[in-house]
Amino acid sequence: MLPRSRPGRAAEDRRPRVCGVRTHWTTVADGEFHCPACGGDRNYQRRTGRRRLTLLGLPVLPRGEAGPVVECASCAGHFPTEVLARPTTTRFSALPPAASTRSGKSVTARRAARSLAPSSAPLRGV
Repeated sequence: MLPRSRPGRAAEDRRPRVCGVRTHWTTVADGEFHCPACGGDRNYQRRTGRRRLTLLGLPVLPRGEAGPVVECASCAGHFPTEVLARPTTTRFSALPPAASTRSGKSVTARRAARSLAPSSAPLRGV
């Protein structure tokens, strides 16, 4: 019978390491965010960590702090905390509709049309 391994791990990752640096993560907060890797609204854990030098798998010396990161619960990807500023689908649905004018066009639609319209100023030097 073959030994069990975690999916996505190569065979050399299962070997015991003599020494290395490991990070111990601590969860600070959780919630929902838009994951840039998955492309959808996912649950997250905001985590901070401490790096430690390990010898034969045992922590020996502290190596400092690891910055705060956001970890996706689905893909386990780590992202900077700035990704929490991106709106989720729930936040988009809570936004009020775009401001409109008497003509019925929204303000953003009028600005976009104005930027695409050709300039009415005459060309110089032609």
